[in-house]
Amino acid sequence: MAAGVIELGAEFLHGQDPVLFQLIREAHLGTESVSDQNRVFENGRFESTDVWNTFSKLTERIDLRAKDSSFLEFLNQQALDEQTRRMMLAFAEGFNAARADKLSAHGLRKAEYSADQMEGATQMRLRDGYTALVDHLVSSAQKNNATLLRGVRAQRIDWHKGGVHVQASRGVHSEEYMADAAIVTLPLGVLKARSVTFHPALPGKEEAINGLEFGHVRKIALEFKRIWWPEHDFGFVHALDEQIPTWWSHPAKPMITGWAGGPKAEALSQHTSAELEKLSLEILARIFSQSADELRAELISSYSFDWANDPHVCGAYSYIPVGGIFLPKQLGAPVDKTLFFAGEATAQDGQMGTVFGALNSGLRVAQEVQALFSP
Repeated sequence: MAAGVIELGAEFLHGQDPVLFQLIREAHLGTESVSDQNRVFENGRFESTDVWNTFSKLTERIDLRAKDSSFLEFLNQQALDEQTRRMMLAFAEGFNAARADKLSAHGLRKAEYSADQMEGATQMRLRDGYTALVDHLVSSAQKNNATLLRGVRAQRIDWHKGGVHVQASRGVHSEEYMADAAIVTLPLGVLKARSVTFHPALPGKEEAINGLEFGHVRKIALEFKRIWWPEHDFGFVHALDEQIPTWWSHPAKPMITGWAGGPKAEALSQHTSAELEKLSLEILARIFSQSADELRAELISSYSFDWANDPHVCGAYSYIPVGGIFLPKQLGAPVDKTLFFAGEATAQDGQMGTVFGALNSGLRVAQEVQALFSP
């Protein structure tokens, strides 16, 4: 990853999604591998673990013919040693930004099957970060005569079959837009907050919006003066008892990133950036047997962003609740050939919460619109 890039949101390329990698090639962007080393830190020592393979084999036991249950209920029925059980629980909640007592076992099985088809356990990064990919998409859109409006916030959408009227604001000014159709890519958290209203209300969408869950994540990147930890690129460390349980190192510079998802992220929801930084240094000091004060002296800066309190996002990403395997398709279905819906929450192969899930949903909607308006 480029020296100046710090990812506060999406960071990894999970697997080898063909559409996403084709786009990366078109943009002439480089990728770099991510260490697959995973270790659990417990009782003052490290132990290697094959977390991806273990989780994949565990989810293979989920019977899609049986009644759906929460992942927690499924997990409690498995014959696992206590450390493996705790690791699987932490991984499911952290990776999916989910509560295990709400997370659909069937949804997980579907997601793992899709991931297996594209080597989902293999992870990479974009060398120049995801911003470079967004810049490429912006440039491509503009070359194809698209008009991109920035800083415009939609507030109300009045619609009827074949017509859309959007009321919006840009700063203190009101603006209006008229169109034959609209593509809605609002995050699920914004749809849940009802900060953008639809008139008339969307038929068949309320169940999906209310039913799907939108998870939480707290992520912090700490940049140091030097690499003080014993192994430059140590991969991933899982400290299950800590408030921020997952940590990884940067391959090119002295930076360590901490990640908490699901209930542990919710518990940190009131922490300021300064409090999150202090907590992070204390956790790293325990993991690596260092002094927190000495680590603070080595710290250049820390970077974090509270996505849950951003009114334009209202959380991290979505996940399927128990009995809700049909909800992403329901949310993504077009309305009267006028309103079309994309975004990671509408990913229909279980790959919610991923960049490629969002990308593929956009391509799906583009095909729907093209089919409607093309001669």
